[in-house]
Amino acid sequence: MQPFRVEITPGAAILYPLLYFFDADGWFAALLPGVILHELGHAAALRLCGGKAASLRLEITGLCLDILPLTSSAAEILCCLAGPAAGLLWIPLARTLPGVWWRKSADAALVINLFNLLPALPLDGGKALELIARSRTALLWGSVFSAGVLTLAAWGSRRPELLLPAGFLLFYAVRSA
Repeated sequence: MQPFRVEITPGAAILYPLLYFFDADGWFAALLPGVILHELGHAAALRLCGGKAASLRLEITGLCLDILPLTSSAAEILCCLAGPAAGLLWIPLARTLPGVWWRKSADAALVINLFNLLPALPLDGGKALELIARSRTALLWGSVFSAGVLTLAAWGSRRPELLLPAGFLLFYAVRSA
């Protein structure tokens, strides 16, 4: 049996220090508690289901916990959705703490964990949809739906940067098809 590995990809090794360095408002650091709880949620569910993790990888798109196959689809779905659920639990806790940084952390956790629930690969919501529907067509429509939601959010909030993850989800869907 191979030991658990922690990996940092070259892209992440370049991107994340740059994000931290150029983040004058502190959003990058505020994001970390929600992300850490997200991954701990996956790990706790995995442990409850009797599974094992092979590695934790920091990629340019975020943290990725690679797991060995579980015995049932229900257990895999639970493990997929436990991450965003745990990350969302950070929000009420952070909002009770005094200070602007905690509010920022709660807001960042809300965005990143709701985003992760979108029904598009490689997100947790997409992995859950894949396990439930077992259909590439459903995954493609899930990606189109998710990109549409992000496009509407970009238009409604006048935040054109939301078009970047929308494009990424469509690119990933087409590449995986």
